[in-house]
Amino acid sequence: METTQCPFCKENIVHGAIKCKHCGSNLADLKSNFVQEVGQPADGTLWLPVPSLILSLLAFLTLFDDSEWDTDTILGVAMFAVVGLVLGVVGANQQSLGKGMSIAGVVLSSLALIGLVGVIVE
Repeated sequence: METTQCPFCKENIVHGAIKCKHCGSNLADLKSNFVQEVGQPADGTLWLPVPSLILSLLAFLTLFDDSEWDTDTILGVAMFAVVGLVLGVVGANQQSLGKGMSIAGVVLSSLALIGLVGVIVE
């Protein structure tokens, strides 16, 4: 029988064991987490998170422009922020790959929309 070392107590155990007979550590959870993190790629693609982050970043950074804003500029920034928000929400809910970028896109889009309301009210 093939043996391996327990990652906790370093004693020899049977390869593929669920629980260490020496220290009683649960190895099944450790193995499934390791396979998920290292062995298999996360589900999804980056086609939702990356455009969400880029569009929302552009919309957010546009708020720092201190020149006069016309109606077309306001509508363009609003459209970028809304599309970035929608892509970010869908990307965060539907897939695990790029979830952090999707969340960043949602946050930046929300800030851009709040800032845009402030520009319109002025």
